[in-house]
Amino acid sequence: MIHGYGPLLTILCALAVGYAIVHRDRIYATIRGDEVWRAAIIGGLAASIAGSLFNDSGPTLLFIGVVALTFVTAYLRSPPSDAPSWPPPESRARSIEGSDQAAGPVPGASDADRAGGGEDARPAAVGRTGAHPEPTGPARSPAGAQPQ
Repeated sequence: MIHGYGPLLTILCALAVGYAIVHRDRIYATIRGDEVWRAAIIGGLAASIAGSLFNDSGPTLLFIGVVALTFVTAYLRSPPSDAPSWPPPESRARSIEGSDQAAGPVPGASDADRAGGGEDARPAAVGRTGAHPEPTGPARSPAGAQPQ
């Protein structure tokens, strides 16, 4: 604990934990009343402290635990998103609902594919060039199934 970056890591972790405890009402306002998240944060801190005391890694383990708790705190403080942010709607080749309106040309697609009249909705580069060969021969049914 007294060699290398050990003392610095311990001081930084103590400052971060102290700040989070003093300002917990503001920092953890989004999970007020949610006992599961509160238990997860407190349990993570206790495990980090116990691990640093009883493991030979010492301050490094404490630092890893405090950084992980920082990421969890950042996640808990982030606002919920109503819509996915990626990919942007203007860059989608086809909408999620499955409409045939293309946002732009699909590389390798024929005119019939772009118009929605191709043999399937996949771009020409998949399934027609040998990269993913289509199955040939009669369709196979599960063992013991009777054809209808």
